[in-house]
Parts: sequence; C-alpha cells; structure tokens
Amino acid sequence: MILFLILTSVLVITILVLFIVKRIHNAKEKKIYSSYELNSQGLDLLNKGSYDEAKRYFESAIELNPLEATFYYNCGISEVNAHNYPEAIKMFKKALYLKPDMFEAYLNIGVIYYGRNKLENARVNLEAALELEPKSEKAHFFLGKVFKKQEKYRSAVHHFQKCVELNPKNLAAQMYLGEIFLQTENYDLAEEKYKLLKEYYPEDYEIFENLGFITFNKKDFSNSLEYYKRAFEINKYSHNAVLGMAKCYYNLGDYQKAFDTAEKVIDMQPSECEAYSIAGKSLFEFGRHEEALDYFAKATSLSIKDENIYNLNSLLMNKLEEIESRLRKDNLNPHLYYSGGFIYFHLGKYNLARDYFDKSFQFNHNIIKSLFNIGYCYLKEDNTEKAIEYLQKVLEHDPNNAEAYHLLGSAYYKLSDIDNAIISYKKSLSLNPDNKYCLNDLNVTIDTTLIKLNNQLAEKPKDPHLLFEIGKMYYFKNDLISAIDKISQAINRQKNFLEAYKLLGEIYISRKEFFLALDLYQKYLEIDPNEKSFFKLSADLYYELGKYKYAYEAYRRYIELEENAIDGIIGIAKCQLALKNYQKATEEYKKVLQIDPDNIDALIGLGNIEQELGKSDEALKYYETCYKKNPDDWKIKLRLSEFYLSDGNYKKALDFTQEILQIYPDNEEASYLIGIIYNRMGELAIALDKFLEYIKKFPYGKYTGRVNEIIRKIKQEKELQIISRYDYR
Repeated sequence: MILFLILTSVLVITILVLFIVKRIHNAKEKKIYSSYELNSQGLDLLNKGSYDEAKRYFESAIELNPLEATFYYNCGISEVNAHNYPEAIKMFKKALYLKPDMFEAYLNIGVIYYGRNKLENARVNLEAALELEPKSEKAHFFLGKVFKKQEKYRSAVHHFQKCVELNPKNLAAQMYLGEIFLQTENYDLAEEKYKLLKEYYPEDYEIFENLGFITFNKKDFSNSLEYYKRAFEINKYSHNAVLGMAKCYYNLGDYQKAFDTAEKVIDMQPSECEAYSIAGKSLFEFGRHEEALDYFAKATSLSIKDENIYNLNSLLMNKLEEIESRLRKDNLNPHLYYSGGFIYFHLGKYNLARDYFDKSFQFNHNIIKSLFNIGYCYLKEDNTEKAIEYLQKVLEHDPNNAEAYHLLGSAYYKLSDIDNAIISYKKSLSLNPDNKYCLNDLNVTIDTTLIKLNNQLAEKPKDPHLLFEIGKMYYFKNDLISAIDKISQAINRQKNFLEAYKLLGEIYISRKEFFLALDLYQKYLEIDPNEKSFFKLSADLYYELGKYKYAYEAYRRYIELEENAIDGIIGIAKCQLALKNYQKATEEYKKVLQIDPDNIDALIGLGNIEQELGKSDEALKYYETCYKKNPDDWKIKLRLSEFYLSDGNYKKALDFTQEILQIYPDNEEASYLIGIIYNRMGELAIALDKFLEYIKKFPYGKYTGRVNEIIRKIKQEKELQIISRYDYR
C-alpha cells in the first residue's frame, strides 16, 4: 500500500513537471511568434502610412525580442517617415550593433546625414553601405550627391556614372552629371547629357536654359538662341531665358532685338546688371550715346566690377568732348553732368568726377546714383570717412540699395571696422544674393580676421573677448557649431559676458533650438535680474512657441523695467489676441496708438481683430490706412495679400506678393504665399515651380514641411514627372 502511494506520488509529480515544462516551452514559442507577428502588423501599418502606430508595434516587438536587428531597422524606417531623423539614426545604429552587415541601415543613415548636410558622416556610412553592396544604385547616387556638394567633382562623376551603368534610365544621375560638366566648363559632355535629358523631359525649361548657356559659351549663338526661346516658351517667367536671348541677339548683330529683349529682362528683374549692359551696348551701336550712358550708369551701380562695363573706356572717351561742349551751352542739365562724371570716373579722374556728380545732384535731387558715385570716388581716393558719409546719404534716400551696402562694407573694412564691414556685406547679399563679388569680399574679410584672431589666441588662450570674437567670426561664416563652442568658452571664463549671451541666444534661435535659448536667457537673469532685453527676447520666443501665457508674463516684466515700451505693449496685445481675448487686445493696441498714432503693428493688429470677429470691411479699412501711411512696408503688403487671398481676390493678392518679392526676393513669407496663391488659382505648374524655389531657398524654413506636402499633392494630381533636385528617383 505504501509502495503504491509512493509510486502514485512520483507519477503525479512527473506529470506535473512535464506539464509545467511544456507550458514554459509553449510560452517561449508564443513570445517569439508574437514578436514577429507584431513586426508584420507594424509593416502593414507602415505601408498604409500610419507611421506612429507602426512604430508602437515595432517597439512592442523589440520588448518581446530585443535581439532582433530587423525590428530596430523597421522602427527606424517609421521614424524616417515621421521626419524624426535623430531617433531614426539611433534605431539604425542599434540594428547595426546586432547585425553589422545590414546594408540598408548604413544606406539610410547616410541618406539622413546627407539631408541634414552632415556630409562627412554621410560619406562614411554610404561608403560602408557600398562595401556591403557594391552595385547599390541608390548608395552610388547619394554618394555622388555628397561629393558634388563637397565640390569633389571627379569622385562625384565616378559615382553618378556608376548609377547610369547600373540603370541607364536613372535620369536624376544624368542630370547631376550634366550639372557637374557645366560647372567644370566641360561643355561637350554637358551638352551630351542635356540633349539626352530633353528627350525625356521636353517641358523642363531649365534643361533648355542650360543648353542655351552651353552653346553660347561654345559661340554657337544661333542654336543658343533657339534653346533660350524654347525655355521661354515653356516658362514665361524665366528672366534667365530672356537674358540669354538678348545676349544671343547682340552677338548675332541684331541690336534692335537685343535692346528690346534686354528691356524685357529689366521689366522682369530690375536688378539684372547684365541686361542694362546689353541695352547700353546696343544703343551705342545705334549712336544713341546719351541713352546708353544712363544704362551703363545703372549697370555700374548694380555691379561695380562688371567687366563688360569697364571695357567701354575707349568708347566713352569719344563722348567726353561732346558732353563738355554741350554743357557750355546748357550748364544746368543734371544728366549731362552725370554723364561727364561717369566718364571722368572711368578715366580715373576722381576729383573731376566728384565735381560733376555733385552738380548733377544739386540740379536734380532724384539722381541718387550721383551720391553713390561721389562716395565711390572718395573710396577710390582713400578718403574713407567721406565715402561712408555719402554712402549713408544714399541709404537714407534708398534703404534697399544693395550696392551701396557693398561699397559701405569695403569702406568699413579699410577702416578695420570688421563688424560693420561684415554686417554691410551681409545686408547687401540679403538684397542681392547673386552678387559674387560681395560674397567674395565677405569671405575674405572673415577668413583674414579669423587668422589674425587665432594668432592672438595662441598667445592668450584664456582671453574671453578673443574667444568671443572668434566665435562671432564663425557665426558670420555660418559655422554655427564652432561659433557655439567658442562663445560658450567665453561665457565660462566670464559669467556676466552680456554680448556673448546675446549672440549665443541668437545662434540657438537660428538653429530653432528655442528652449536652449530660453535656458541661456534665464541663466543670465539669475546673474542680473534687471536685464530687460532678455525678458523681451524670452517673451518673443514664448510667443513663437505658442506659449502665450508665459509670453504675456515676460512682456509684462519687460514693461515694468522699460516703461511705455511700445514693443512690449504690442507683445501683450498679440498674446491677448492669440488667447481670443479680443477686448483686452484692442485696449492694448489702442494704448500703443496713444503713444504712436501711426504705429503699423497696432493698426494691423486692430485689423486682425476685426477680421477674427468676421468684420472684413472694418479689417480692410485698417489695412488700407496702414498702406496709405507706409506704401513701401512689406509687412503691410503681406497682410493685404493674405486678406485678399482669404477673400478670393487672387489678382490683388498676387500683385501685392509680387511687389514684395521684387524688392525682397528672399522674403520667406512672400515666397511661400505666392505658391499658395497660384495653387488656389489652379495654376498648378506655376505653383509647383514656386514651391520648388521655396525649398531651394529655405530647406529648413518654417513652411518647409507644409510645402513638401503640397508639392506631393500637386504631383499626384497632375502626374508631373519632374526630376527633383532633392529627392531620389
């Protein structure tokens, strides 16, 4: 009996143990199976565009099975699609830790780094990808783009040619090859590529513009003219195509058409120096010398180093005697004095030129270019203080004169006033980004100053002011990482370095690292709680971040320290408006008008309140009042454009936006709005062109995400097959 009980107990225990072991084994199998099932469900969601939900499934799969590299990789892909690139890189790197030969992870890391302009990081990862997959078309493509950006053209050509070998239909690679051959002046190969591309993309005007440029440089003016004409047929807004036509007509000896076409360019792009030069030279061929001089003078004011202008000395000498003879009969003619001054300037007789330009201005104060040229003469004579005096007078009359800022920068540089020199150069470039001479002067100024400061730092390695100045130069150079490093070192060595705090905050804001800027301001306020400027800066940041209550408190504190500060009161009004406290917002704006009855921001703010309340007519009255008081203010024009767009009056909206862009071609708000207007009008091809221009100008702008989405929708709607300069095809 006892033996039976023992045997029975042993049997029961054995069965129980076997049951438990089986349950554990089944649980493990279920866990492993569930992780792959979760991954599969995540992939389905990823394909449907539900990126956040897909990510949650991949993360759950990782929790169940943390040693599977594929799960991390898929999670990284979901982060890429959600535009969360730093997290995507982290996931891809985790995948590589578990599976070092995962080609796709290296490839995607490389592509992300390229998109963020971290070219060396991109290169390393893309080369690692190619070691694993030497025939990867995409890896070769992006590596080509990296080397192109680095201006390592031989390596770029190698990789783009590999793309074409692997896929002859990779037209994006063909396009990049064409661009490189064009940049390196290998016109025969460039022409070959663009001729191929035009067969595939007969409606891409840029291809025909490039073919026009290539054949022009090969002195094949007849074919060049035809290519430019075709570009213009496709895109009636391309001033480059029209300029190319004008140059061809001039070189073919058809001076009337050259002049007429150059005039069209000037209507389209009033700051295009070369158009004035062509028009002037064409008029000279007709014997219309006085008119020609006006065009040359304008060209000179726009590009003081244009070689086409300075080759005209012999021509101008023949006119000097005639002008002086006419002045003896008509000594009150401002235009004759200007023409004489222009000629004497080119002959290097600056004192005589100054006298003539001065008389020109005395008899006609509208001839602002006379003041400019007086300043230029003084600079040529090394009388720098006088040069600055006259150039500042020019800017009082014409605040958007890019060339005056350029010349002012050169004057400040001569005085070793580096900060003002750089500020002036940058202002000039903001008004005319295509001025390569100004850009060169800016770069030379920064580089020479950096060399000098670094030599001084070697002797005084802990000097906070030297560190700050070096950081400032890096900031001007747009090397923000180096700037942050040096300025931070300066602050560590001098805790109350106000100027350093301000510049570092400015850099953080430019990088959209708003909370870092806020922390920085708070640190300084702990040192000096009465530094009102940081309350104002903090308030502005909180407002931009949509934290209106915090912004309100910061503006209030700012006003306590700066009584009747209009910008602070406007800030409070904006916060109240954002919080829908219309009555309080109105009261604040009216406070401003009591101090400054013509305040634009307050009048626009009151108009915005009326529009919010559905009182469009009342809103328009405020906007039109602003416009009458300040017809040149771009902010008013922008608000009117937005108003008319919302009202469905697309023509008026377009007119105001084009006016802004004509004066400020790099205005981000207007560059975005013009695309929106054309899109609303149903002009999808033009809208697409404008949005692509926006992306080129502002790859990390405030509207970039929205613009990319609109571009995607337009392409889907019209099924436009366009080679994007930014996307892989």
